[in-house]
Amino acid sequence: MQTFMPIAGLAALLIAVSTAVLFRRLLAPATGPRDLDEFRPFNPAFYRPMERLLREDDIAFLRAQPGFDPIMERRLRRQRRAAFRAYLRHLQSDFSNLHRAARFLVTHGATDQSDLAAALIRQSVRFWTRMAWAIVSVELTRLGFAGKTGELLDVPRWMQEQIGAITAPAAA
Repeated sequence: MQTFMPIAGLAALLIAVSTAVLFRRLLAPATGPRDLDEFRPFNPAFYRPMERLLREDDIAFLRAQPGFDPIMERRLRRQRRAAFRAYLRHLQSDFSNLHRAARFLVTHGATDQSDLAAALIRQSVRFWTRMAWAIVSVELTRLGFAGKTGELLDVPRWMQEQIGAITAPAAA
């Protein structure tokens, strides 16, 4: 019982911090571009290596090698967590870019995009919830838990498709 309380407190603190970050991002004022030329395209292939960073395959391989030292494992895990966090920062930037593009299209589009506006809010909450879980998951790998990335790229892919669907008829 005494060891449960600090763990529960730590979990509650992580959830509170993640929720605060989520709401700060959701309520942040948007500074948008003047036209769509300022947006960079989203490339999901860039994130393919991210999927392997928290998996245990390479760690198990490393342990089976002659001359294995636990220090090597700790170093590899630390480097992988750092690389994963770098991917998360880049993904946040890509998502913000896509979100600004979609909001730009909603507000400056020739047709009514109220359905897209409502979907953007839902998808934004979905993305930041998954992002918060990924951040917590990375930190839990320090305690020996397997990291779960979830479907982090689903929302940015969806946004890219929506932007493409709106801009394709305009380009034609």
